Amino acid sequence: MVQPKRGMRVLISLLCVWAAVTALAKSESVSTATLVRNDNEQSVRVGDSKGGIQLLRQLEKVYGPAKTIKGRFVQTTVDKTFGEKIESKGSFAINKPNKLRVDYDPPYSSVLLVTEGFSYRYIPELKQVERYRINAENPIVQTNYMMLGFGARTEDVLQAYEVKRIEKSTRGGETAGIRLTPRNPDVAAFKTIDIYVDEKEGIPLEFVVLQMDGNEIVARIVRESLQVDQPLDERLFKPVFPKDAQIVDIR
Repeated sequence: MVQPKRGMRVLISLLCVWAAVTALAKSESVSTATLVRNDNEQSVRVGDSKGGIQLLRQLEKVYGPAKTIKGRFVQTTVDKTFGEKIESKGSFAINKPNKLRVDYDPPYSSVLLVTEGFSYRYIPELKQVERYRINAENPIVQTNYMMLGFGARTEDVLQAYEVKRIEKSTRGGETAGIRLTPRNPDVAAFKTIDIYVDEKEGIPLEFVVLQMDGNEIVARIVRESLQVDQPLDERLFKPVFPKDAQIVDIR
């Protein structure tokens, strides 16, 4: 088997999280407790469950009725093992209730596809497609984090995650968000998911996934690229890959 380059190894780790997760309180309600994940990140203030649930319901209200969502994102992956920070870009398309496609731009060309009860990740450099069966007994934990931010049912999320409101200081002021912590860590491939939100418009701005090994993925939505309820070609969600790609089932 072809061994991937270092940058591609980081991307493979990045895609693993994509696949595995394919699983309005006021500021005074937020405690002064802080969590600093690395030297470059702003401190995150963790608040109460009520505020987080209110934000989650706001996202459900805005995006719950939508059938399709597509857009672009910019992603930063911090890999502590190799001491690298990998910048990548790509596009995503959601066809509810449970179809997702993510295409990464060169030089990290790759595809993540969630459809028909399976999650696929195709990396052309390896000529390989890894196929995962999504756990039907706990589908919300297997739901990709992007789908969680675009109108997932609040009650479903609460069954699988502890929810807290969070805030952090940015150049534009205070940014609020939701922290999702799996209630059963044994069935998750990550520690937490943070979803930062534009409270006025109810738009998810940024997703932060903290992996079990301490590595972090930050995906920022390109706001002007978002399109809601626009027609999507059904062929996007068909698991059709080049003939020379070997399919490997991952258990």
